[in-house]
Amino acid sequence: MRKLRKEKKITLEELASGKITKGMLSLIENNKAQPSMESLSHIAKQLGVNTADLLKEENKEELRSLVDKTEALYFLESYEDNHDSFQKYKDIVAHIEPLFEQIQHNSGYESARLLELYGYSLYFTGAENWKAPLEKADGIYNYLNISSRSASIGSFLSNIEFSKKNYHEALAVFLKEKEKIIRTGVYIEPLTYLNYNYNEAVFRLAVGEGNKAIEIIEAAVEYSKKHKIFYRIDELLSAAASYSLINRDKSKLEYYLDKLRQYGKLTNSRYYYAFSDLLTAEMMISSEGKYENALRLIEEYVDDAEIKIIEPYVYIVKGKALFGMERYRVAISWLEKAEVPDYFNHPYDLSLLYTGEIYKALCYLKLGNNEKALWHSTLALENYRDMPDSYYKQLAYTTQKRILEEIAL
Repeated sequence: MRKLRKEKKITLEELASGKITKGMLSLIENNKAQPSMESLSHIAKQLGVNTADLLKEENKEELRSLVDKTEALYFLESYEDNHDSFQKYKDIVAHIEPLFEQIQHNSGYESARLLELYGYSLYFTGAENWKAPLEKADGIYNYLNISSRSASIGSFLSNIEFSKKNYHEALAVFLKEKEKIIRTGVYIEPLTYLNYNYNEAVFRLAVGEGNKAIEIIEAAVEYSKKHKIFYRIDELLSAAASYSLINRDKSKLEYYLDKLRQYGKLTNSRYYYAFSDLLTAEMMISSEGKYENALRLIEEYVDDAEIKIIEPYVYIVKGKALFGMERYRVAISWLEKAEVPDYFNHPYDLSLLYTGEIYKALCYLKLGNNEKALWHSTLALENYRDMPDSYYKQLAYTTQKRILEEIAL
């Protein structure tokens, strides 16, 4: 409306022409008021256009352009203001906030997507009212039968709980959101189906429902084969391999790691070979006592920039291998290099890293420093306190028991 008025060099007073107040027109142009159909008809007549021109095409085109710009900003990894990692979210909020009243009453995809990104950005800026835009966007997506976007909102909500390590709450939120979409009867496309399976498997593993999680993973893998869609297949196999390691199932571990290596060969990715060798080395250390073999297997990955995301695991496994080789001081130096990244939230990711405290305790015990041995073993117990039962959790308990017995002697 404002664009057309300025193009035609019409003032607000001329546009009003006694039918509408100048103040009301100003509010309408600034998205602070909605015109009645009678007022809209008058405005369209004064501007020499059809009422539909004001309601649909121009608005949709501008919204689509805004969606493109907002998505580009949202997914931008580096931003001009390097001192504030949340600046892009603040800018998104500033761009969309003036349009909020307008877009929340629309039922098109563009409005829903803007509301979705607005809700996410509000959350990251620490605002309290971030859920309302997401609920509105979810309602529009369900109305439009766009299950993939509804699923993304559900994943976001459940991952918030997961990031707080509220694993049971995360699973409950996820299942509630999943059931809501199934209940509406909307079509769930293959990629969304696989996303659902992956997320549910990960959440169930986190709460100790391993058998159910493996059933879901294997069903998803078969679904992928049947439909020739290998989306998230690597993550599904990685989750299954981690479960096998945690539960000391060597045959299953070898099976899943073999599949991962095949995937790595297909995608020409070094990461999958590194991940597979790392889990193999860990099994060698914890179940077979083959410390030198384990060290040789993972040595090439130390300080490898291509596998930065699993670098802390490499340090832990190397430290544990060196402990087994009775090189205690060197082992401690490598174990201390392994820092737990903030983005590691899953108990399986954390369990292996937390063994660093167990092995520091064992190293100090061997070196005769009982005070440090007890301190690190106590820290390990605290780390595992809210974790599901596993080999590593039991190792933390038996290690402290051993240290206390040594101290008592």
